Amino acid sequence: MNEYAPLLWIFCSGIGFAIQALFQKLLSEGGFHDTMTSVFVRGVVQTLVFSVLWLFDEERKHADSFCKSLFGPSTFTAVLLIGRGVVGFFSIAFAFLAFDTLPLGDATVLIMLGPVVAAILGSLFLEEPWLLPEMIATVMTLAGACFVAKPPFLFDYSSFDDSISNSTATNSTFDSFNASSLSSFQYPVGDQMGGISADVMSSYSSIDQYNGTLHPHTESAITVSLEPLQPFNMLGVVFGLSASLCGGTVYTMIRALGTRARVSYKNVCLFQGIGQVLLALPAVYMSGQHMAFMQYTRTQLIYLLVSASVATFSQILMTLGIATAVYVCNVNNYTYVYDC
Repeated sequence: MNEYAPLLWIFCSGIGFAIQALFQKLLSEGGFHDTMTSVFVRGVVQTLVFSVLWLFDEERKHADSFCKSLFGPSTFTAVLLIGRGVVGFFSIAFAFLAFDTLPLGDATVLIMLGPVVAAILGSLFLEEPWLLPEMIATVMTLAGACFVAKPPFLFDYSSFDDSISNSTATNSTFDSFNASSLSSFQYPVGDQMGGISADVMSSYSSIDQYNGTLHPHTESAITVSLEPLQPFNMLGVVFGLSASLCGGTVYTMIRALGTRARVSYKNVCLFQGIGQVLLALPAVYMSGQHMAFMQYTRTQLIYLLVSASVATFSQILMTLGIATAVYVCNVNNYTYVYDC
């Protein structure tokens, strides 16, 4: 069980991050688009939690100095910790921007390309195996991401737009409706559903209450226009892919801190929280957003806190899992084990 426990922790952290994504999407659909404020709140919660854990850590009390207890025993660990905080901020910021601009499922798929990036970087810099199964999984993952992102150089939308424009129906006039037909047509004027907008223009003089027939006073018409869909969101895809690249880099740093530098997960997560707080503050104003907590609704504040709390707990599981996972592979009847 000890051998597979880190994998279980990583799996559970994935569930937690999915819950975080759900709350971020709920915030976005509710009119909340201050993504940098979300990053800041998450950073504050994570910094507070891990500051307490770090202060009561027994290893910190036995360290030679305060700097070594915080930054690790060497300059190498200090650089990795600071880099983890900076790159981690961009990973989360791009992820939240992707949730704000893409459907939840599409954004999640693109962001979850991070492990593929981590596997490649781990092979290049940490000398961890990247064998045929990993290569096949990488190709399949990238193929799946292409079907989600639908890049224009692979998917031709010109024929789709032409078919939409050719099938546009306008000025379909009906002399009468029965009451049951009218009751089934419940779309408000101007509402959109599946790329179709319907404008109902009618003027009636009377309704026969006995047979439910509508008698139009003037010509009644339903004008239905089909609008071309927007299947490719370049900005959202860029956000999602940037989050995955930064996330894969962060995973590699965490792996190095756990297997090479042997730094406590408390320090790793603490630096991530500090990085989010310090970098989110200028990012709020540079992006033209606002941090007006007094103007947020109670629901928005609850969603922010729940998202940050779930993400902080998931961060613990993910960091522990990546830093301590055991990689076992058999090559030519020799067994190689990579752990911390």
